[in-house]
Amino acid sequence: MSSPIRLVDYSDSDADMADAAFIEEPQMRPSSTDPPPNAPTGPKSTKATAFKTGFKNNPPWHFSGTPSPQTMHHHILYKKNERKYFSITLMQPPVTPWTPLSSRRNMETRLCFHTGSRIHVLDCGHTVAVQGNAEPCAANCKPPMARISSTGSTVPTAYASAINIHRSSTAETVKEHIQLLDDNGDPMAQEKFAAHVDVLCKVWDNQDQELRPQVDLISGNFSCTTCGTTAHRATNPAAPVLRAPYHCIVVGKDEHDIAIIHELGKGIQPQQSSQSSINFKTTKKPPPKRLGPANDSGHRRSRAIVGLKETPGETRKRKNDAWHSAMRRREKEGVMSKLREDNLMEELDAMGLKSW
Repeated sequence: MSSPIRLVDYSDSDADMADAAFIEEPQMRPSSTDPPPNAPTGPKSTKATAFKTGFKNNPPWHFSGTPSPQTMHHHILYKKNERKYFSITLMQPPVTPWTPLSSRRNMETRLCFHTGSRIHVLDCGHTVAVQGNAEPCAANCKPPMARISSTGSTVPTAYASAINIHRSSTAETVKEHIQLLDDNGDPMAQEKFAAHVDVLCKVWDNQDQELRPQVDLISGNFSCTTCGTTAHRATNPAAPVLRAPYHCIVVGKDEHDIAIIHELGKGIQPQQSSQSSINFKTTKKPPPKRLGPANDSGHRRSRAIVGLKETPGETRKRKNDAWHSAMRRREKEGVMSKLREDNLMEELDAMGLKSW
């Protein structure tokens, strides 16, 4: 008579199949330490292991006092690769240089940008970086401005050349159009010219007002640690390094960064160590000394060992290899000579010079 069937509940396993009863025969019962073969295993983890994606970077150059151009080079590249410095916002053509970013405007680094920036130039002449997202200019901001010839107003210097080119070409186009109308006898040519000029002046005035940095008077002024000025908005010293391979803005968060910013303010630029400054005579290793007995031709073997002579078997193998190499070389020379003769005969036959 078979033993009765026992129902086992696995509701404690917290699985989808936990409520299902499992039928277990007593004679097939596993050991108390091992779970049944088809017991629910619980929910599977769906969390993916996150690995830090990075690249191999050289360690920073620790220095004290005034850094050298070579030290500045290595320190700036290290901090840039570690994303400790700000990247430079660049707008490539056909986008205008004053066009705002389409996304992540809080990371803007153009100096005193009209929609807000993380980099500002103060009236004391120092460049500072805000400690958070991009912020509008303060009352003590003084970005470099240039006067536009078309309207007489001022815009940021970085945009002046492009604006002058665009507006001068537009004005020349309007003048040529009005001149064409005047030559064709249009009595309303001058009135149309005046209307066009009025519209262009209004558009350009609005553009100049839009490009000028907007000043936030409510939030207060920016601090300047270089001058020791304390204000409502805290900042860090900064210095842009625009040339390759840096293309970043140095932000003074420790004494090393501040020392580099001071050197950049003096006009000292980072510089990579030149290969010509290395003394190769002192760094070049001497050639390895080849030891061991010489072979029959008087040449030492590079794999020879001191005190070890060549065995008769090794001698036969070396001579056999040399003989086969010589035979293959002669065979190759014969084949190449035959091919050259055949090519010469074909060329003579093509020119009609073959008389036999």
